[in-house]
Amino acid sequence: MAVRRALSIAGLSLVVAMGLFVVSPPQPSQAATALGPDFVDDYTLLDLGQPAGVPLPLGGVTIKVDDPNVLLVGGSANTANGAIYAVPIERDPVTDEVIGFAGPGTLYADAPYIDGGLAYMPGTQTLFFTAYPTHQIGQILPGQTAPARIDDLAGTGIPESVGSFVFTPVSFGGSGALRVLSFSQGGFYTLPFTPNGDGTVTLGATATPGPAVPSGAEGVVYVPDGSAAFPAPSMLIANYSNQSVSAYEVDGVGAPVLDTERPFLSGLTGVVGSYIDVLSGDFLFTSFHGGNSVTVVRGFASTEIAPMIHTAWVPTATVGSPYITAIAVTGEPMPSVVVSAGELPPGLAFDPLSRVISGVPEAPGEFSFSVTATNSAGTDTRAFNISVAPLTVVPDITTTALPDGKVGTAYEAAVAATGVPAPTFEVVSGALAPGLTLDAVTGKITGTPSEAGDFTWEVAAINSAGRDTQEFRVVIAASPVITPSPTPASSQTPSLAASGIDPTPLILAGAVGAVVIVAGAVTFLVGRRRQG
Repeated sequence: MAVRRALSIAGLSLVVAMGLFVVSPPQPSQAATALGPDFVDDYTLLDLGQPAGVPLPLGGVTIKVDDPNVLLVGGSANTANGAIYAVPIERDPVTDEVIGFAGPGTLYADAPYIDGGLAYMPGTQTLFFTAYPTHQIGQILPGQTAPARIDDLAGTGIPESVGSFVFTPVSFGGSGALRVLSFSQGGFYTLPFTPNGDGTVTLGATATPGPAVPSGAEGVVYVPDGSAAFPAPSMLIANYSNQSVSAYEVDGVGAPVLDTERPFLSGLTGVVGSYIDVLSGDFLFTSFHGGNSVTVVRGFASTEIAPMIHTAWVPTATVGSPYITAIAVTGEPMPSVVVSAGELPPGLAFDPLSRVISGVPEAPGEFSFSVTATNSAGTDTRAFNISVAPLTVVPDITTTALPDGKVGTAYEAAVAATGVPAPTFEVVSGALAPGLTLDAVTGKITGTPSEAGDFTWEVAAINSAGRDTQEFRVVIAASPVITPSPTPASSQTPSLAASGIDPTPLILAGAVGAVVIVAGAVTFLVGRRRQG
């Protein structure tokens, strides 16, 4: 089991004069550091020294994806104050080789407990880092000064605590896979992940174990194709405990073949971070303590790779609904990506840093556009189409009760519902009272009830987004029976009197009077006959 040694920085200091950091010139690597016998004729070492302005001890190292003249270095490694610092670097104007620091480092982003792992996820500007001894992986989005998320690796099957990681390059088998190395127990693990669409990923719950890389593993890089003394696809793995860097050939999925190990570097002190520079092929690595320096190994082939847009299509959108999707692009150096033709739907925008399309669509329709990725090695363009559907809202019936009715009396009520598009209505169970009908478009229930009773039915409001139902109960009362008051006695005979032209009038008698119809004239006679 690998164990961290206590850090001693006694006697180390940063020189400040007249408010300026004094940057020491690079020196040949210390004599104790040696290249392996297979590599000594093709590679050379240069010690860049300590990067000013970066608190010790050092952690992982990489080049800023959108600025090849800025080195990102972990500082205050393995502590709660761990962070990433941006250090300007100088390059040879002809070879692009890193020849020194151009100034002091400045705080780039917080990275608590940062260890040897520091790298960008391929095709993005999301910066990943490992945290020791907290056994975590953090993710920092472009332009942010704190992690967007930090994931605990407990329970994934990767032994505590993690040391480093690497994404398998496009040119190797299993390209894009996240490979994680355990510092404490050793091992080489493949950890699945799912993009979230916002530049971050969700790490898988279970890692797949691979070769039993020795414990103490830290920085890991894949060797650029065509590099001297590497006849087969290979990788370099730094080992903190063994104070060395070993070369391994890799199998068809980018995992190290352990019995091909060759010593690449020896005599190191606490090597942690590793990175292959895209422009020059320089292999940069950091030491955790002792020298606390950045060292360059020269002789590797350039890693320039033409851009490739991997996203084949983008999802559909809906008016009024938040939309987010990412365009996956690879290439070395990191390509610039732009919308080169057509237009995005109104309300959506493309972020060239994160390669994310996001926003809230404002209008339906079909929208075509092209994305172009460009770097020093070439260009790639791909056409896309976003189909924006109209806004849809699931129906919601807002009417909770309907009025009762009477037989023979006109009835009108309505079932109201919200929803987009406007829902239609139908009775899905039970039945309306006889004589009533439901308008499928308006939701109105109209008619004249013809039967008394207690009626229950269920109405559904339906549109393309879904449906809602509501049960109703309506009581239809019988029509009233009119009884004369007072009720006439059977012996009573209404008095009738006729007047008019026709001597034979039509007389309609009632209990309290009579109606006399004579030649089209109507005369009402009202009276009550007394009973003797």
